[in-house]
Amino acid sequence: MKKIIGIAACVTMVFLSGCTMSKSKDISIAFKELSYGVISVGGTSVTEDDDDKSPSGNTVSHSKMSITEKTDTITGEIGRVFGVNFVLLSNINAYFPVTRRWTFPSKIGAPGGEQVGSVTREDGIVTNTKQWMYYTFEEDYEIVKGKWVLQYFYKNQEIYKKTFVVQ
Repeated sequence: MKKIIGIAACVTMVFLSGCTMSKSKDISIAFKELSYGVISVGGTSVTEDDDDKSPSGNTVSHSKMSITEKTDTITGEIGRVFGVNFVLLSNINAYFPVTRRWTFPSKIGAPGGEQVGSVTREDGIVTNTKQWMYYTFEEDYEIVKGKWVLQYFYKNQEIYKKTFVVQ
């Protein structure tokens, strides 16, 4: 039950030492989708945080990931991992504050009995570095058929939207 919503960033401390948060108006960013679909995860979990807003209550990252099937139609089954691989392109290397949101076709039970229709989280994404955002089905109650929507926002403007259909 410890890996429902995850993000993996292939970032090293050396790269991060050259990154800054910047508020300059001449900075450009663009969201570039590299691939999407069914994902294979591996390696050791590198972070795990309690999250009372996600259906499982946790967020986990993995060190090794790959797309095994490029598709936006997902078979709903325990252990299925799906999502996107992307880069936030910019003319500078920096952390950018973004908001990401998974919206479910109907409400899903969360720890404590709360029903959630979406999970929204504020993130800092390093530019010009491959990133992953994915969802893992771990419990039967999470497998909700219909349209699952992943969105990213920067300064309250949508910069990315991907719809998966869970069957």
